[in-house]
Amino acid sequence: MQRTIVGLAAIALGLCLAAGSAHAQFNTPFKGKQFKGNLMTAYNPCTAPDTTTDDSVAACSTFTRSDSNCGYGGGQGKIQLKTQTVGNYDARLKLVTLDAGCEGKTLTFHAVVRRTGRYCAGNICQVQDQDFQFGSCVVMRGVCKFGGQFVWPGGPGTGNTEFQDMYVKDGANRAFDIGLVHN
Repeated sequence: MQRTIVGLAAIALGLCLAAGSAHAQFNTPFKGKQFKGNLMTAYNPCTAPDTTTDDSVAACSTFTRSDSNCGYGGGQGKIQLKTQTVGNYDARLKLVTLDAGCEGKTLTFHAVVRRTGRYCAGNICQVQDQDFQFGSCVVMRGVCKFGGQFVWPGGPGTGNTEFQDMYVKDGANRAFDIGLVHN
């Protein structure tokens, strides 16, 4: 009886160790097929703090937009990414009520992604971080919108796509970032 209990305990320990090492290698959630976000005006970083916030965090009293020509004229921006099929994604982006400095410009949509999954001949691997342009639009009458399908770098295998960064550029200038508005 004691030998059986010791044997079962050894088997259970072995299974736990095997399961633990499998989780350490590749662990993905069951769901996560949609991403939605808001696009905010991008600002240059605070590099020379001269004040503090109400909770004593260093801050700058002067700040500048990353793109001084193209921004919101009271509008808003939204982004939505959805998984369609394995490896095939759908993007919908819309910026509305942009100021006159944006008119006629081509804005490009970018994501820095890290992908971990079955991307290497069916084996699990991690794709090197990629800055990927997945769409663009021309601003007309204060509106810029894009919709279409694309495939992330690394191919159509199954796995995780982590967003390290997401932004909209006006030429070389970063005009809009993903963020929240606090009213």
